[in-house]
Amino acid sequence: MEITISAKNNNGLLGRAELNGTISFTGATPAYPQIKQALATQLKVKEDVVALKQVLTEFGATRAKFFAHVYETAEQLQKIEPKVKAKKDKKAEAPAEKKA
Repeated sequence: MEITISAKNNNGLLGRAELNGTISFTGATPAYPQIKQALATQLKVKEDVVALKQVLTEFGATRAKFFAHVYETAEQLQKIEPKVKAKKDKKAEAPAEKKA
């Protein structure tokens, strides 16, 4: 997976950098946690300060556009980002339970 950042806007009021870019990949579109980890590695920041907002895959292509926010601190991310996304991430990490 190759990540290219095309635009970076520093938002000092919210304590974050707003990123736009593209992802080139092979096979299926990578999951949000994989993209988040690769982005954190490329920017040399911790994974807990990256909020991946949107991934838009181009039909039939092996590339996608993404929008992400990189916060200065994890506390800043917790204050600003909606809690619904955090619940969704936790649900994806938890193993699925089967009803009898």
